[in-house]
Amino acid sequence: MSLQLLTRRNASCNELLCTIYNLNPLDLEIFYQLAGGRTAGLDELASAVKRDRSTVHRSLQKLVGGGLGYKEVKSLKDGGYYHVYGATELATIRKQAEQRVKDLTTSLEKMLHNFESDVRKHCCT
Repeated sequence: MSLQLLTRRNASCNELLCTIYNLNPLDLEIFYQLAGGRTAGLDELASAVKRDRSTVHRSLQKLVGGGLGYKEVKSLKDGGYYHVYGATELATIRKQAEQRVKDLTTSLEKMLHNFESDVRKHCCT
């Protein structure tokens, strides 16, 4: 997704999440599976989105790594363990997204400030 999508009049939170967290449609679908406050295991999520476990696992890693989700370890009665995944609280995600937007704005402003000198370096040697 690009910044151009965010400047459209009808841009939605989908475009925002995809742009600032670099999510693809599957990542977004898995996020929405968890955003209602429920937790789910890998097999359950893979079945819900009709994708193989390894593909869903990669999306979950991206969500957890980006702060959009979390992973919990659950113990089995007879020994062993398994993982369940959930979405981070929406208020927390909103604060993270606000900070990412601020950081992006600062970075873009810096690039604009240096625009003329950077172009001259590349074209006028």
